[in-house]
Amino acid sequence: MTVAWDPIKTNAPDSFTQLTSVGNSWSYFTQEFTLDPNQYAVIQITVDNDNDPTETDHAIVGLFHTHDLTSENWDDDEFDAWYLNNDTNPRSFTFVVRGLFKFRVGVMSTGSTDTYTADGKYRVATES
Repeated sequence: MTVAWDPIKTNAPDSFTQLTSVGNSWSYFTQEFTLDPNQYAVIQITVDNDNDPTETDHAIVGLFHTHDLTSENWDDDEFDAWYLNNDTNPRSFTFVVRGLFKFRVGVMSTGSTDTYTADGKYRVATES
């Protein structure tokens, strides 16, 4: 098996559009991914607590799925989620997504005390 990075993404990863003032409800990056069965995405999200160094809340990164291409009916609950401790600021987290037809990434705070700034980078690879 060989893996080829998407040609546009061979030099540097693409960046997510930054989210600011992320509170205790889901905020979604504008980037959405549609993967072929032989593709996967490598995603790195960085969250920065706006109240550093007196953080109370933690951040959650969530993965949301849909089967629809045009009239997107996104899942109400995350397909998968990761809880990020607030002991290091900013905090980066990398994960791989494969086997999902279309997905997007969201971020939220675990409480109402702290807000976050979130951004990240991503690459799509094709296996052959």
